[in-house]
Amino acid sequence: MCDEFQRIGDMIECPICLASFQSPRLLPCGHSFCMGCLQSYIDGKRDENPCMTALPCPTCRCTTHIPDLANGSNNLALGFPASHVIVKLMDIHRQSMLARSILPSSESNITHVSPKNDGIVLDTETPINHSIDIYSSSQSNLTMPSDMKTPSMHLRDPFPSSQTISTSPSTRNVSKVAEIFVRIHKDHSECFITCILDLPDSRYLFIDCNNKAAKIFGENYMFHESLGLSVGPYCATLVSNTEVAVTLPDKKRIQFLGILGRLRKTRKIRTRLKCWGIAALGHQLAITTGIDEHSVLILDWKGREIRTIRPDNYRDLELLDPHMISTNRDQTIFYVSYWKGNTLVSYCTSDNSALSYTGPTLQGPSGTDTDRDGNIYLSIFRSQCVQHISPNGTFIHKLLCTPSKNPVAVRFVRGTDKFLLSFSQCNQIDVYEFS
Repeated sequence: MCDEFQRIGDMIECPICLASFQSPRLLPCGHSFCMGCLQSYIDGKRDENPCMTALPCPTCRCTTHIPDLANGSNNLALGFPASHVIVKLMDIHRQSMLARSILPSSESNITHVSPKNDGIVLDTETPINHSIDIYSSSQSNLTMPSDMKTPSMHLRDPFPSSQTISTSPSTRNVSKVAEIFVRIHKDHSECFITCILDLPDSRYLFIDCNNKAAKIFGENYMFHESLGLSVGPYCATLVSNTEVAVTLPDKKRIQFLGILGRLRKTRKIRTRLKCWGIAALGHQLAITTGIDEHSVLILDWKGREIRTIRPDNYRDLELLDPHMISTNRDQTIFYVSYWKGNTLVSYCTSDNSALSYTGPTLQGPSGTDTDRDGNIYLSIFRSQCVQHISPNGTFIHKLLCTPSKNPVAVRFVRGTDKFLLSFSQCNQIDVYEFS
């Protein structure tokens, strides 16, 4: 039974991205691929030969004609039929996974994990009823990939209200509504998305440290393009509507990328120390240096140091290894997570005052961002959770837990109640929404 279960699991993995199929498409030779992976493969071949009308199958190399779409769409992978056999196998595998994950009913008075919550645990110590619902493709409340009318193959059905997380009475519920699969055919290893940006044109920029690349995905979470870098990038910030700045710690360099049209390298500046986190502060840049002097440096656009924030400036705080940095929407306050100090500090740009947040659950604070109301959200790597902090720091609570996954970057989509969350060594980014 275990061998059969494993064989089904192997059959529903895309040969290109090596992850579970997303909207699988069938080639005439019989091999299937994710629609997004197939489109990326077609785009790559057409970049080499724009006039080509056929291409080899990525698996068996059999020649396959590229279909022309009547509506003129550039997503030529839509012209290939959906792989209904793969969709059925995925449905069988999903049901088997749910059935195998039922918890023993003899346990009590512990924090329980509900298989229906897909990786989110209830932040409670009240025993729950160990029941499980098995969903099938015949149910009206589920949409199968083959039934989707739009090419949003990375989108997932919203979770029912029974699967959302109940927080304190003064907050709202949050639930996972989508997954973005970020591994592409060019990648040589598992993804490690250390930074997420939502761009002004509604696209997303993902910084993949492991694969030394910056990746652009569309508003519908489909892959658009990627740009390789000489060393692993770590963080990025939007400096204008047409340009972002990316840190390259191993090079002690900030690389600027043009985002209007094709993703491309523009100018660069060198830094005195390794630069990890980065944020734009009006006409200046703030960077974190990690264990190099444990400092936050304020730079001008040419890389000249204007101001340095060191631990000895705030002797009452253990500010070690500044990690990630972000700002509020009007860039009057910037937030720095201190990895070894288990602390988040907010700095006011006008009077240099500082306010710290710390606690036993802030073990390895990583990415941070604010929503449109000024609330602060902090992904905690070692504590495997996301913390919500009110603007004045008087209210702190655990928004959600991510068991067995270490959250890294968190980013709110401007003007919405959605946020994106990445994880260490993971090919997937989760999308959550408040209700």
